[in-house]
Amino acid sequence: MRWLLIIALSAAAVALVLAYRPPLQPGAPAKKIQLSNLPVGYCPSRVWLIVTDHAGKVFFDNERTVGNCREVDLTDITLPSEGLVYLKAPLALALKRTFTSESLPLITALALGDVTADNVINGADEVLVRGAVSGSEPVPGTDIDQDGQMTVIDLAYIKVNQRAGEPRPDGKPWSEAVH
Repeated sequence: MRWLLIIALSAAAVALVLAYRPPLQPGAPAKKIQLSNLPVGYCPSRVWLIVTDHAGKVFFDNERTVGNCREVDLTDITLPSEGLVYLKAPLALALKRTFTSESLPLITALALGDVTADNVINGADEVLVRGAVSGSEPVPGTDIDQDGQMTVIDLAYIKVNQRAGEPRPDGKPWSEAVH
């Protein structure tokens, strides 16, 4: 009977910890992009960010620092009340997300595996990672999960994420600065 009480109290404590969310400032949603579902070792220091309204007017087009490996702060950017965010991170496909002032913070997952930095995860990326995993061709930038080891997990990111990323809204190629 005593162990049931201990389990119940422990479960209640865990539920309280998980349920607690720090309050946001009243009337001011957090202006940030939260990168989620990423390997523990993946820690981009910078991303390329473009913010537009739905008509295509550009409000921001430049690199941004990534805080705590997972947060892109938008507080110093004048944002439209609704629009589009384009984001390109190292080894990841570019993504596009719609936002409104009420939908911030944005929480988004990155598709990792773009070793060749061409905004497409395809056979070219797979060949490089497969060679690095087999040990025959060590290639910088092929450790997709950035755990310091070349394993089949790195190859799995390529297999799962094979597709093209979002193009820039102006049609120009994504900057090589984030690679």
